[in-house]
Amino acid sequence: NLPTAGMQVNAYALTCVPSVQQFMQGGEGLRILYQRPDVALRCAAVLGVPAARVGQGFRCILPGHEETHPSASLHWDPKTGAVMYRDWHVRSGVDWYTLPDVRASLACGQAIRLRGPSVATWQLRLLVEARILAPYPVPVRPLPVEARPAVRKVYAGFVFLLACKWWHTPEAPTPFSWRFAAAWCGLGERHVGEAMHWLLAQGVLRQVGRYRGMALFLP
Repeated sequence: NLPTAGMQVNAYALTCVPSVQQFMQGGEGLRILYQRPDVALRCAAVLGVPAARVGQGFRCILPGHEETHPSASLHWDPKTGAVMYRDWHVRSGVDWYTLPDVRASLACGQAIRLRGPSVATWQLRLLVEARILAPYPVPVRPLPVEARPAVRKVYAGFVFLLACKWWHTPEAPTPFSWRFAAAWCGLGERHVGEAMHWLLAQGVLRQVGRYRGMALFLP
């Protein structure tokens, strides 16, 4: 569930390492976290993987991959040291997925493989949802009472995006395309677009620049 907009997101220390700030510095922190067995298995449990141990078969949870018999399993990747999700039937033409791939697939409604900056974004979201990381503190503005439910959900989703990404890039603005926001917030693109127009018109969100053709926003 997304945090409720209109209040400051609370931040607490990461429970499995001594110093979150020091650990998250540099590009290797996320990769190292996902190599930890306790972290990886906790993330898998949050995804709804019904396996008690690595290597045990279960029915595939990827969208469109419904089966009546075991059709997936978890395995340690000898190259990266991370837990990987294996789809035995290769229903979407891919047999190996990372755990963040699975999280993004569940949000998008189809099996996908993450690329580029989206990898870290969904890695961070899964760590926050698994309570390995607490949401990073994000100062937010209260919404007017007339704000519709879709507006509130989009704003909460945007704040939650920052609460994840700011562990890696503190206080930096972020893109928030309609297509991405639809999957991230669990809404249709039209509702996202209408909500974004309203939030910008009300000054609740601000466009603060552009990067590679994408608008960048802050609360």
